[in-house]
Amino acid sequence: MATLCLLSIILIVRYAPADTECNPLVDPKFRRACRLQAIFLSIVFVFMAIALDFYPWLIFGLFLEAVVITPVFYSIMRRSYANYEQYQEY
Repeated sequence: MATLCLLSIILIVRYAPADTECNPLVDPKFRRACRLQAIFLSIVFVFMAIALDFYPWLIFGLFLEAVVITPVFYSIMRRSYANYEQYQEY
């Protein structure tokens, strides 16, 4: 479980925040704020999971969330990744 916690936090630090084609996060300050918020909340989530008896399910949920924001998952689902880089304002 500790390995899943550590891996989840590493993935969130590396790939958060995730954006979509319809909602690209183009403002660098906003992206940074979202990233810091995601990191903080995932660490709080790990501490909550340790404190509660639902430990395995909460950790698995955090890990699932971390996997879903990776570029590999985006390519499996045939979605574009890093949409803020291709965003063009009309």
